[in-house]
Amino acid sequence: MTGNNDHYQAIRNLKRGVGWWVLLLAIGIAIYSWTTWRTEEADNLREFSSLVEVGANSLDRYFSQFESGFLLLSRHLLERSVRPGDQRAGMLLKSFREAYPELRNVSLFQLDGELLASAEWRTMKAPPRAVSEIRSFAQFRDVLSKEKNFEVSRPIFSSTLKDWIIALRYGVRDQEGNLLYVIGAALPLSRPQGIWKQAVLPEGGALSLMRDDGYLVSRYPLPREAALEEIYGKPRTGTLSAMVQQRGTPAYGVVEGKSSLPGVSPAVVYVFRRLPHYPLTFVMIIPKENFYARWWEAVRFQYLIMLLVAAGSLFIYRGLLKRQTEWVLEREAAHRELEKASRTDPLTGTLNRRAMIDELNRELTRSVRSGQAAALICFDLDHFKTVNDRYGHAAGDRTLQMFVSVVRGEIRPYDVLGRFGGEEFLLLLPNTNAKEAMITAERIRTALERHPIDSGAGRVTVSAGVVDSLEESVQGNLERILAVSDARMYEAKRARNMVIGPS
Repeated sequence: MTGNNDHYQAIRNLKRGVGWWVLLLAIGIAIYSWTTWRTEEADNLREFSSLVEVGANSLDRYFSQFESGFLLLSRHLLERSVRPGDQRAGMLLKSFREAYPELRNVSLFQLDGELLASAEWRTMKAPPRAVSEIRSFAQFRDVLSKEKNFEVSRPIFSSTLKDWIIALRYGVRDQEGNLLYVIGAALPLSRPQGIWKQAVLPEGGALSLMRDDGYLVSRYPLPREAALEEIYGKPRTGTLSAMVQQRGTPAYGVVEGKSSLPGVSPAVVYVFRRLPHYPLTFVMIIPKENFYARWWEAVRFQYLIMLLVAAGSLFIYRGLLKRQTEWVLEREAAHRELEKASRTDPLTGTLNRRAMIDELNRELTRSVRSGQAAALICFDLDHFKTVNDRYGHAAGDRTLQMFVSVVRGEIRPYDVLGRFGGEEFLLLLPNTNAKEAMITAERIRTALERHPIDSGAGRVTVSAGVVDSLEESVQGNLERILAVSDARMYEAKRARNMVIGPS
């Protein structure tokens, strides 16, 4: 069995090697996945950060043009005092309006909110203003009173324009810095959208311009009309806006979190940059799944290669394992055949002398240990030598084979029959005493009488000796059991066709 053990060890080594290969492959894939993911994520963030920087600078220049225009307008207005209905002030506002055609409702206010002049007047009578616009003016006036000249409002709905607007306010100050007037203008909410239409926007993402108080100034893509109040009417509660309100806005950065904007994937990455000259933050919101999609696009070919390598390795392993297993099974089958041949009488198919002695030793050991009897019957064919001498060895061989066939038809499946030499056979009966063994031996003897063996030599009979392993004369000793059974068999053989057991 040493050869088979070696091959079983080879199979175990093959399986162990494949196990290590799979483990190393899994570790390699994990390391590759992690490093490529981190690299791809860093590359994407650099790309998006560059886009956000360009966008923030563009917005800063966009609002700077209005502030510069307001500054020039304020200098002209300070050349002389302005009274309600001042035509010169109205002409200046109208000229400003023509210079910046995207603005609406360019107007000049006193600090108490009274309208002094407007580029939109067709008469000298001031049009009525909505309560929301009056509240908005009061808020901006308070902000501008704190030495801040230019302010960008959160979007409000203008009852005059019947549209959502971003209110722009500019404080006109005297030489001592005292606030004298407030210039106001309405920037339709749709105007900033034109700036972002040419921006490279990740799939499923959004662009936002956010104030420090968490209100959005603009968002692209523009939400549905029904959702404008939802978007602009209250401060955002997402991860970035919460950070800004708690700790202030860094100049730029990246934050992972959840978005409170409708139409955006909940798990997002915020890439943001603060405008250089205004308290506004430009934000690109990218769904996290967008990073996964970009990463998979970059590595899927490599994963296909790894899959093919793994499949090829598995195919080779299965082939080697099958070949090795088949070889071992063939060796085992050959070994079993050799083992069987070494223990089996080739003529009768019963156990040979050596195998029968092994079975007797095992059964006697069990019998002594358990106290249960085991019986042994020793058979010898009568006149067998005469059959061989007169009719030849072929007839003798047929006689032995036919005898074995008759015996097997009369015994239990677990009884053991063996050829002990020549025409002598031993029958081991486990868990059987001498009395029961006598019955079995007699049944076999009479079976031969009922069905004579057709050997060409006429009638053949059998004589048998029976012994019990628990008899006092043997006491479970193999040599004594064999001697006693043999003696009783020879005693029966003198009378022919007889069974003799314990007296």
